[in-house]
Amino acid sequence: MYGDSATELMKHLSRDSTDLMPPYQYELIARILKENDELYAENLKTSQSVPESQKPAPEDSDNRVKNDTNGSAVVVEGGEDSDDEDKKPAPDNIDIEEKELMVMQVRHTAKLWNKRCIIVYHYERLKRLKQLRWDIGNNLPSEIVKNLSKEELEWFTKYNDNLFSYMSSLNGGRGHSAAN
Repeated sequence: MYGDSATELMKHLSRDSTDLMPPYQYELIARILKENDELYAENLKTSQSVPESQKPAPEDSDNRVKNDTNGSAVVVEGGEDSDDEDKKPAPDNIDIEEKELMVMQVRHTAKLWNKRCIIVYHYERLKRLKQLRWDIGNNLPSEIVKNLSKEELEWFTKYNDNLFSYMSSLNGGRGHSAAN
């Protein structure tokens, strides 16, 4: 089912909330990214199944789709809201069935859910890592380091360097201890 891996990732995050830094979920992240690629490919395939002759006019053409007073879509020629005689009903004979559009929307929503879960997962891990820097210092224990991804280690090193530079510039160049 769509989004199951992302939901599992969120469960890992909440289950491991007492752990200082749980192991990075490489496999789960890879499954979620693969699912998003598959969802995108399926939506692309569905959207490309519409014949060119039945696709709406491009936005840069002189015809614009507007809503008339009844709320119905109409095509306005020349791009202007001139007179009522210029208005024609908008084409509604597109071959994609309503159910296919709904399926595309479900896939798109699943992609957004997956993306949101990955962002939350990484944000929470960076928040924990930042807190560890303040609680433990710049030398993380090996049991924490082994649970970090390569990118998290790089981020921690840069964060540490930036924090050191900032602290060194305080108090007239004499620095300030993060422990104070």
